[in-house]
Amino acid sequence: MTDDPETDGPEVVHVARRAWTDDEVAKRGLAALRLAVLEDLIREARCGLTGTGDVAITLKPSGLGTVAGRASAKCTDPACVDLAAAQRTARP
Repeated sequence: MTDDPETDGPEVVHVARRAWTDDEVAKRGLAALRLAVLEDLIREARCGLTGTGDVAITLKPSGLGTVAGRASAKCTDPACVDLAAAQRTARP
């Protein structure tokens, strides 16, 4: 739910993750990892991210020689909300 009364309603959170080795980060840079995980989020959401207010991107070293990137966005697109609800009710 959001603080905006016009968009207050059901929502889902789209998430994309990607991990690069420390060597990849050294070659390409953290900005490239941030962009790659954002592009993954856009591609995997398949909805245009309607109603998205905030997109959060975090990058964290794993301690195992990799850096993990995570992008998330709240979405109020009715098709996404309905799909998420159907998936929840279909689980055993």
